[in-house]
Amino acid sequence: MVGVPEGLRTQAAHRAREPGRQHDDRSLYGVVGRSRAGVASIHHRREECGRRQPACEVLEHAHSVQDADGMRGESRDRVEADRERLQQLLHAVDQQQRTIDRLLTLERQFSASLEAQVEERTAALRDAQARIIHSEKLAVIGKLAASLAHEINNPLQAIQSGLGLMLAELASGQVANVHADLRVIQAELERVQSIFKQMLDFNRPAPAQREPLDLNAICEGVRVLLRKRLQETNIDLRLELAPHLPPTCGDSNQIKQVLINLVLNSAEAISPTGGHIEIGTRRHDNQVFVQVTDTGCGISPEHQSQLFEPFFTTKTRGLGLGLAISQEIVEKHRGRITVRSAIDQGTTFTIVLPVEEHCHDH
Repeated sequence: MVGVPEGLRTQAAHRAREPGRQHDDRSLYGVVGRSRAGVASIHHRREECGRRQPACEVLEHAHSVQDADGMRGESRDRVEADRERLQQLLHAVDQQQRTIDRLLTLERQFSASLEAQVEERTAALRDAQARIIHSEKLAVIGKLAASLAHEINNPLQAIQSGLGLMLAELASGQVANVHADLRVIQAELERVQSIFKQMLDFNRPAPAQREPLDLNAICEGVRVLLRKRLQETNIDLRLELAPHLPPTCGDSNQIKQVLINLVLNSAEAISPTGGHIEIGTRRHDNQVFVQVTDTGCGISPEHQSQLFEPFFTTKTRGLGLGLAISQEIVEKHRGRITVRSAIDQGTTFTIVLPVEEHCHDH
């Protein structure tokens, strides 16, 4: 047992001397005990302590201080525990952020690799398409080789005859007729030059270019290339060209390739007794139309929906790529190609292209 601590005893003494407070000096002291757990307690002489007894007031104050210290200790423990949990949470967030950064880095690397592969495959596909188009050109040239030889032979024979006639006229002194013969020879040489130019332009594997297109001039060039071949099969090739046709934009060689393919297809549909093919142009609103119409056997309705599918053909020869490539070329020119046909009445292919004044805006 120990006495009341000095601080508590002084506090009790001060309270006991407050004015108006009645007290017994002996009540300032009591017996203080400490339990094995270290908790202090005061045992007063009286069994009960009233609120006017200073020792009891000191006891109550001591208990309140002890409780406050305990609460502060518990609060510190809770703060420390919260701090530890927060640090653990921050550490987990940091780990997750590092994982996300690694995943984003891998994603960027994969995207870059995928883009490179797509570009490589796209370039390879573009090259393959160009080779297919060029192979179709070579196939057309093969079909035209014999007729072109005849087409060139005709002006050469005219030139040869004209030169012989000139020699005879010069020998006889008929100089006035020589000028007319020279003009005929000049016209035939220009005809040969035009044929060779058409062939060289058509065969040249140049990249597609956007330039103003004179569709009427392209139709004239197709006629030059195909006239002789069609004449040999009793087919009359006619032109019905609209004057002052507005320009469109694209690659003239590719459009010429489409028209040659359409005319050759029409020629194969015409009976050996002959017929005619007409190439016509016209304008409607902001579009220009090129039509190839024949008097052939026509196309059955069930086949019309398949005409532009790759490798579809009703012929015994050929791969069936001509119309598929033609459709692809026209669509690249921001146009479309359609077909209208009836059995025993003929077929009309229509190419529709937009009117374009400026070819370098796209």
